[in-house]
Amino acid sequence: MMSSVNMVRSTILISIYICCLASSQQISRDSACDLSADRETIVQPTTVEYRYAFSAKTISPKILYADVVDQFTMYADMFNEEVRQKLTEEYASLGASDVTAIRFLQSDHSEFASVDFVVSCENNVTHDVITASMRNVAKNTDYIDLASLEVYKNVIYCLRQEFKTKVGTFTWPITLAGTTVFTEESCSTESVNGGKDKLAVRKCLDSISGAYWDSFKCTDCGGPSASYLLQQLYESLPNGDSVEELIREVANITERTYSIRVDGIDAAVKIIEYIVEETPASSITTEIADTLVRVVHNIQLLPSKTIAEAQGRFSTSSRLLRALHNVLTSMELTPNVQFTSLQDSIIVFADEQENSGQASSTWAQFGVLDSPSSDSITAGGVKLNLNEASLSPVGNTMMYVQNMPEIVNYRRVFLLHQDDVLFRSAADEIRLSADNSEYIREINTRIVTAIATGDSIGEPQVNAYFKPIKEMNKTLNEECQTWDWTKGDTGQGGWSGEGCSISMEGEYFHCSCNSYASFAVAMDVYEVPIIVPPDYVISKVGSGIAAILLLLTILIFVCLKDLRNSKPHQILAHLFLALVIWHLSFVIGVSLTRYREACVTFGVLMHYGIIVSLCWMIVGAIDIYIVFVKARALPVKRFVVKSSILSWGMPLIIVAIVAAIDLDNYREEDKYCFLVTHPAVPFILSLAVPIFAAVCSISIVYYMACTMHVRMLNDKIEDEGDPMFRKRQQARVLVLASSVIVILGIMTAIFGFIAIYTEKIGTEVLFMLCSVLEGVAIFGTCCVWPTEVRHLWLKKLGVLKKNPTKQGLFRPYWSLSKWNSKSVLPETEPQFFLDNSTNANGIVTPQNIVLGTFPKSETSNSTESKA
Repeated sequence: MMSSVNMVRSTILISIYICCLASSQQISRDSACDLSADRETIVQPTTVEYRYAFSAKTISPKILYADVVDQFTMYADMFNEEVRQKLTEEYASLGASDVTAIRFLQSDHSEFASVDFVVSCENNVTHDVITASMRNVAKNTDYIDLASLEVYKNVIYCLRQEFKTKVGTFTWPITLAGTTVFTEESCSTESVNGGKDKLAVRKCLDSISGAYWDSFKCTDCGGPSASYLLQQLYESLPNGDSVEELIREVANITERTYSIRVDGIDAAVKIIEYIVEETPASSITTEIADTLVRVVHNIQLLPSKTIAEAQGRFSTSSRLLRALHNVLTSMELTPNVQFTSLQDSIIVFADEQENSGQASSTWAQFGVLDSPSSDSITAGGVKLNLNEASLSPVGNTMMYVQNMPEIVNYRRVFLLHQDDVLFRSAADEIRLSADNSEYIREINTRIVTAIATGDSIGEPQVNAYFKPIKEMNKTLNEECQTWDWTKGDTGQGGWSGEGCSISMEGEYFHCSCNSYASFAVAMDVYEVPIIVPPDYVISKVGSGIAAILLLLTILIFVCLKDLRNSKPHQILAHLFLALVIWHLSFVIGVSLTRYREACVTFGVLMHYGIIVSLCWMIVGAIDIYIVFVKARALPVKRFVVKSSILSWGMPLIIVAIVAAIDLDNYREEDKYCFLVTHPAVPFILSLAVPIFAAVCSISIVYYMACTMHVRMLNDKIEDEGDPMFRKRQQARVLVLASSVIVILGIMTAIFGFIAIYTEKIGTEVLFMLCSVLEGVAIFGTCCVWPTEVRHLWLKKLGVLKKNPTKQGLFRPYWSLSKWNSKSVLPETEPQFFLDNSTNANGIVTPQNIVLGTFPKSETSNSTESKA
């Protein structure tokens, strides 16, 4: 009676279990935790039963750690057998003994391996007895080092165990006390977390008596995976479901992208192919097509590695695209009614024109407006224009198609894919995932597709405009490509560069093609991001103002004959021209890093202009030294010409040598166009050294000149009408003004370098201020402040009608080189300011009158007699 009751109860339990299992479509391994109650579990250790066990540790002089890495099992068996045999033979009182090597460790002080092992005995022995026994064994074997031998009072490891259940096995490895481990078995590959998660987790606890296992906790394998469900669905075909229900079920399952694997993609594509093959074209509705687009979207969201592996094994991507195109070109469409399907990763548009019996030349515009790096291609809106032929790039990806079919009764289909994930092979994915290359050649734009069917297809004109997806990465060698289904060994298709040309239109890649296909742009994408060169806007403003004022000063010098023929002003003009070259090159070319030739050119010009300006400053310093220190006229004939050869020629040689070594010495990629700081040798020798030499020489000369000038001014002349007083006062002001100009010029150059190399706002502001002050100081002291010069150019402009009184023409500091130490008048050079009260024999006036023969007027004679 009881046996019958037990049989019925068992039958009911089995039936309930089978029903639950069928309803959840979950395999037995995933239900192991739920059915592993204590009464249903058998604990079966895989090694001997450890009755009295101790943990031990030693260095094994016969085992090199380097050898153990590849042959752990062999050396563990050798160690176990040797030590077990010695222990059993010599100490029978311990009873049957066992030795198990747990792990090998690298010793801190030896090349030999450190071994953790467990010794177990059949008889009850104390820690002292087992320690003494192991020490004696160590004396008789080379596998144990007596000095490093340690025997612990208990086992510090939880030993290996297997739980045999009715529905599966849990295997726990040998584990150190205090450590948490998972089972060796994983969730079934047919579950959501299959191959990733383990079945259960457990901790090895420690106690005074030794290590022991805690109770285990089961993990959640997630139920049946999407791949498993898709395979089950495919194997059930035909199952009586309608086409709409079948494709809807595929769409719902593929939304679980986290559990779709390679076999699941293949199963989904097989189901779609089944629908296309078994369903008449007249039965394929727009609802079916829209759901299919949703399936394609779900698959495109899968990891690219999974998609590429499926393509390599089963050609799933190629088969899916062919099936999609077949559905879109054969589905039932109402004439002149547009079909649109919008998903985040794919957009589809299709329409059909009815046969009116008239030929026409059609035109279409299709694309999206969002950012190319956006997660959704529909985020910014979709552009669809079938009427106005306005060929201009808009949005980020746009296609213009003209001259589609020449005869009406046709269908046109446009697709836009978020990326090229369905257009890759397994080899492409390996190449794209490689991290050992400076750059990767890949499709870096959206994919646009144009398909047309009709009675007569003309040659289309396709213009596609793309922005790159990786907008901030450096790219080179861009090429328009089309998808060619004839490429590939198994008809999988591949990208081809034939039939299209590429050009740049602003920020767009423009592909011009003459066929219906899928279009994209392949390019070399560098891992380094595009570093947008700093605009240096603040610095450019200062340099621009300085350049304008310098050019005005040079223009005044050139237009006024009296200044143009003056040697001091010729020297100034050379200096100002060099500064103009430096400032204008900075404004135009400092940030043209994307254009190598232009960048190098302007970098060379900036370097050249700076060195030339320093050379002319040194020329001025030499002149000051002769005037104020030596107090005599310049001994060099044709001084300006000879200075020009040296000041313009020597920098040219320096710049040519630096450029000959490497043109990229003048281009810091994605940063600035100027002499780079690495390698350091060209920078130091061609820029730092000249600046240091110029600053030192100019500083020394100015110090000596100012000291000498102070001595001259110590002899005070109280009479302001005395010409000597006026000349010295003028010389004092002129030396001070010229010093300010030179100092501002050097400071401007130094802050300019700092602004370029550091890209800091603060240094840019300082550079701008110095540039503006430099320009204002030069223009003010040379063209505005001197009354005579100001009158000259104002008269030239027609502002002044009368000649001003010629009280004296402004001279820069080195015009004093024509003066001797005893006279305030020049020795040979004509001057506008003359003083007849001085001994001026032999001096020629601007009117070529010798002062020694120039008769005094009666008025002046009478004035002198009265005095």
